[in-house]
Amino acid sequence: MQIEIEVQGNTQILKPIGRIDQNTAPAFQERLLAALENGPDNAVALDMSGVDFLSSIGLRTLMIAHKNCQANGTRLVLFALTPVVREVFSISRFDTVLRCFDERGPALAGLSV
Repeated sequence: MQIEIEVQGNTQILKPIGRIDQNTAPAFQERLLAALENGPDNAVALDMSGVDFLSSIGLRTLMIAHKNCQANGTRLVLFALTPVVREVFSISRFDTVLRCFDERGPALAGLSV
């Protein structure tokens, strides 16, 4: 898995590409948590369009990130979930915990709300 990073103002847009599983989740978690350490004036948007598989350890990483956001006031949104990842979110009910958007524009706008 690789992670492309784009910075737009105070928002980091991370785009993981590949599988998020037991082999790749530690690196993904490290990079995601590092992005979230920047404090409440910053935000992170995850472009999930390149993720073709998300295991339970990947969900755990996202839950850790969500709790981190609640603790430090950082904002996190996800967008462009692939059908496989969207199904995992639906089954696990993560779509009720994390803010998910279909497209980039509304996701970035959702960070300011």
